[in-house]
Formats: sequence, structure tokens, C-alpha cells
Amino acid sequence: MMLLETESDAPAYRRIQYALRKRIEAGELQPGDAVPSERELARSHEVSLMTARHALAELEHEGLVDRRRGTGTFVALPKIHFNRLASFTCRRARGSCDPPWRATCSRIPTA
Repeated sequence: MMLLETESDAPAYRRIQYALRKRIEAGELQPGDAVPSERELARSHEVSLMTARHALAELEHEGLVDRRRGTGTFVALPKIHFNRLASFTCRRARGSCDPPWRATCSRIPTA
């Protein structure tokens, strides 16, 4: 069983991730907005540059930010997970949805 770390017990890079994730989820940072630089994060969180870099690399791996060499780090656009999209027929076969209609007649009309 994994115990949840309190924010103060977490490693420094996790605290930076938490702070940035919180700002993104709160809407303070929108997709396309610049995230503070590694240097700014290191200074404001009183950590080394490598720790700030590690935090941003983890957020990039999660898909929350895009890092562009020579330009900066930006909040990523929301990702569409195509493997989660399925046709009505596929979802119905799995039993994960009900049809939006109801059969009212079981006879086939004859011409």
C-alpha cells in the first residue's frame, strides 16, 4: 500500500510539479501560456536548476506542458485520446452505453 506524501514531505521537484499543476487546473495558466522558466522556478522554490528541470521534464512526460528549446515551456493543449473514442456499436457491444432510442413496435410493416 502506497502512502500519500504531504506536500511538505514530498521531494522538491514534486512540490514544484504540484504548484504548477494546481495553477493549470485552477485556470491561472491556460493552454499556450508560458510557464515560469527553470531559473525562475529554481529561485522561487529555493532549489537547484536541475531540480526545477526535473519537475518540468516530469510535467512534459505527463503531457501537461510542452518544452521548446530556445523558446521556453508552455502549458500544453488538452490531448484527445483516440483509443478511448469508440463508435456507438463498439460501446454497445461492451455494454457501456444505452441507445438514445426505444423500440416501440416489434412488427415489420408489409407493403
